[in-house]
Amino acid sequence: PKGPVHVQDVYAAASPFSARAPSNSTSVNTMDISVTALNTLASALAGYPGRKNLIWVSDGFPITLFPEIISDEPDGFCFPGKGAKDPGPCINPNSFSMGRMPSFGRGSGKDFEEAVEKTANALMNAQIAVYPIDESGVLKDNKINTIQTMRALADRTGGKAFYNSNNVELGIRTSLDDGSTYYTLEYYPDNKNWDGKFRKIEIKGKQSVSLRYRQGYYALDPNIKNKDTEKALAKTFWDALSLDAPSATSVLFHAGVAPSPSKAQQVTVSFAIDPHTLAFEHKDDGLEHAQVSCAVAAFSDKGAPVKQESTTWNAAVKADEYAKMMKGAQFPCTQTLDLKPGSYNLTLGVLDRNSKLIGTTTAWVKVP
Repeated sequence: PKGPVHVQDVYAAASPFSARAPSNSTSVNTMDISVTALNTLASALAGYPGRKNLIWVSDGFPITLFPEIISDEPDGFCFPGKGAKDPGPCINPNSFSMGRMPSFGRGSGKDFEEAVEKTANALMNAQIAVYPIDESGVLKDNKINTIQTMRALADRTGGKAFYNSNNVELGIRTSLDDGSTYYTLEYYPDNKNWDGKFRKIEIKGKQSVSLRYRQGYYALDPNIKNKDTEKALAKTFWDALSLDAPSATSVLFHAGVAPSPSKAQQVTVSFAIDPHTLAFEHKDDGLEHAQVSCAVAAFSDKGAPVKQESTTWNAAVKADEYAKMMKGAQFPCTQTLDLKPGSYNLTLGVLDRNSKLIGTTTAWVKVP
């Protein structure tokens, strides 16, 4: 939106969700929704350069994205109590451990560990700092588990958690100000033992300053393809093509929509994909290989799904063609869709099957 964002607008936008979606941090459905939402945001924001701030206002934080708690208070922290004789409960971060993924409830019938690990990687790779704000304010009963989860989310991504306060507006304004100035540092690990474990990163300044930054990464082999099943990958792709999903920006492309010259009531979508956002693989045949899916989903003017089509292109590009492509040419892809006469909202998407990254946009077409 144009112009400044006002805090009252944030409350107004959030009110419909609070009215129909009460918090239940132990619900499998709530965890599923949270993981999907965070993945969608990571995909939508990945194409924008620099640091992004994600302000998450809730009265319950159902997922822990990281293996253990990181605290910037070595002596722990305490909650306010009734007085000097009752200072309130304290937590020692050196003795408190939440394990790998404690919030998920192994008895719930669904294992979220792999999905959440990928979500954590997606957020960190997209340079998204999470600022969790507990909207429940000061309560009689302290929600220690919720606050620990908030702190883990914030600490590992370079954000800050706000809790035990009735001033939600202050938390929102502070989050906006906190991430407005930052430095970008690049780090290449010398340890090539890709064991999949979480590795910590520590940054120190010459002076006594408080630093917030991404505190680690998962040691995943970049040369090994993701173990997602084809079914799960297809679901992720079609979820990204929903009318309600924000545009994904990991793969960039231009697209044109026009009636097909050879067949009536057929629409042709021509994609021109930025090759720099695709993951080409150099193989023993001396060619650069890419596997790209282009898809179109059509919705009625009332938002009802009508039809969806996709095509996967396996490209093997010669060295000279690859060099030319990287100097300015585009990677082409086309998709056709048979539609009855009427007006349609289209969502257009590109999936790089080598990297599992997605790009989407929207268009409108009228079929005579």
